[in-house]
Amino acid sequence: MHRAIRVHERKIKKAEAKKNHEHANRLREKTPKPKIDRIIRQRYPRFVDALGELDDYLTMVHLFAALPVSESKKIEVESVHKCRRLAHEWQAFISCTHKLRKTLYMLKAYTTRYIEASILSVYDFARWNLV
Repeated sequence: MHRAIRVHERKIKKAEAKKNHEHANRLREKTPKPKIDRIIRQRYPRFVDALGELDDYLTMVHLFAALPVSESKKIEVESVHKCRRLAHEWQAFISCTHKLRKTLYMLKAYTTRYIEASILSVYDFARWNLV
């Protein structure tokens, strides 16, 4: 797929070099999107491998969900809203399936909150920080 994208970029450059801006704009609109399915399958061949790194991703999603939404920041408002929706969906899934294992909320020099949930069995769990 990456080869197809590079070939498409060459076509755009060729059209611009020939001063054919209309054709170049049409090509830009039809730029192929990269597919990451294959990369994900290579990195996580088994579902258990993906669950092993789920806690990092859930922490990032909850971090972005806690960000204040403003147009002046360099973070897109739509991505913050998607993270909020995804965080709420994940919390709803954990509560509906009764997979919550333990939580921790500390108030010392700083606030630390994390939630641990058992996804597949007693030994496989994901722990993520809430902001």
